[in-house]
Amino acid sequence: MKKERRLSLISTVTLLLLICMFFFNCTERPACPQDDTLPAVAAHATASPQPKVVGYIPSYRSPAAWVSSHDLVKVTHINLAFFNPDSGGNIVTAISDSDIASIISACHANNVKVLFSIGGGGLSSAVISYYQDTVFVDSTSRTTFANTLLSYCTSKGFDGVDVDLEGDIVTAGYGAKYDSFISILDTTMSGYLMTAALSPWASDNMADATLIKFDFINVMAYDATGPWSCPGSTGPHASMVYAQALLSGYESRGVPKASLVMGVPFYGYNFAVNCGAGGITFNEIISAHLYDDPCAAFNDQTGQTYYNGITTIAAKTRYVIENNYGGIMIWELGQDASGGNSRYSLLDTIYMNNYD
Repeated sequence: MKKERRLSLISTVTLLLLICMFFFNCTERPACPQDDTLPAVAAHATASPQPKVVGYIPSYRSPAAWVSSHDLVKVTHINLAFFNPDSGGNIVTAISDSDIASIISACHANNVKVLFSIGGGGLSSAVISYYQDTVFVDSTSRTTFANTLLSYCTSKGFDGVDVDLEGDIVTAGYGAKYDSFISILDTTMSGYLMTAALSPWASDNMADATLIKFDFINVMAYDATGPWSCPGSTGPHASMVYAQALLSGYESRGVPKASLVMGVPFYGYNFAVNCGAGGITFNEIISAHLYDDPCAAFNDQTGQTYYNGITTIAAKTRYVIENNYGGIMIWELGQDASGGNSRYSLLDTIYMNNYD
């Protein structure tokens, strides 16, 4: 009888373990040897990053909540995204005025500058048309819009504007008009920061003289591959080699190293699912592979998912410092490792490698 009870107990425990494993993912996570290499984040708790650390926070990431729940010593600039004109030319955003005020107050208390980003990669046809048919139509309309941006900047207490005009707004036919707008905006925003997020497919249509007007350029050194290139071309979308090539390209056009900020992704593409459509955050990548690939956080690939892990982010940060570039830009902060994965934070990786 005792033997039967013991067997019954063993069977019950085994069943519970199987249920736990397959339905609740509660097995012990396999060890990754690289876990032991993670530094203590508190080591530089009172220091400020040396080069710039520019972090974008889009409106759908609840930027006020992010700012209130993170240590702002790890960044130097926050770019709130996105702000664009409505049909009447007024600047609108999904971020409330009260949240904007609280974000700016918290950031300024920690010596962090806050910029508002105009444009973005997923604009509606109405907003694109407004830029093309109203803002860019002539020098008078460009001046009007530049004054609108200045007024908005000063009324809200921002430190400047970040220009992230992409796609059809900066195609070859609008390159000269973009150049004219930036020249006017540069004069109008005197005393405030004027930065840009750029990639070759946009900046190739701009004059070299335009590029050097920005206080600094956030080089979008990612998306070399993506859903648009699949299935013909998949693989790494943000390699070190790709980032180096883009920085060198802007240097060759006369942009000083100190004005070039290397953009890094906190996301990747899983080409095994709908050719990577929609992307996948770094936090989601870690959570999806806790058991089958415990070192995923350190690598740049797991299965057919490509991204930048801890090792590459650390190497890019050191490369920026050792080669005297302006800093690191992040798209975007809300995609970082968080919750139970927070020990793998890419922002912490940048912070801990961002010292002379």
